[in-house]
Amino acid sequence: MNVGARMQDWVFTLNPLLLVWAGALAVAVATVAGIYPAMKAARLEPLETLRLG
Repeated sequence: MNVGARMQDWVFTLNPLLLVWAGALAVAVATVAGIYPAMKAARLEPLETLRLG
């Protein structure tokens, strides 16, 4: 339980829709973060990549 809510005698509630939105946002950010390096790597020549790696 949230310590701040307990100290103030507040009721801690969590909106289930917020969990859905947070999950969707996490998937979107991970997708964008994964696509950029993949596209950058796809433009490299295989032998050049092996030489640099």
